[in-house]
Amino acid sequence: MAGRKIRGGPLNNVWPLDHSGPPDAAPDAASAVYSMGVILYEMLTGSLDTLGTKRLGELSGNVPPWLENLTLKCCQKEKAQRYPDLDKIFSVLVDLKKKQE
Repeated sequence: MAGRKIRGGPLNNVWPLDHSGPPDAAPDAASAVYSMGVILYEMLTGSLDTLGTKRLGELSGNVPPWLENLTLKCCQKEKAQRYPDLDKIFSVLVDLKKKQE
């Protein structure tokens, strides 16, 4: 599976439901959120082997809970369980920053 391409990107970073749609379907906000979550997960753990099976805290003890929660919510396979779009993620991050001030 590694190295296999689909619609111009690595298969691991593609929104899970994208595989069953028409080949010319454009990605939506949900695919961007999922892709961002997968990239964050890989950056934090160094691997995608455990995506969906282990929490980040089990793999790396220095990931703050807010970042773990944000990352795992982005990686949900069910679209309704993810953030609706990248703007919502940005607003969550802004709110977290305000709470820390």
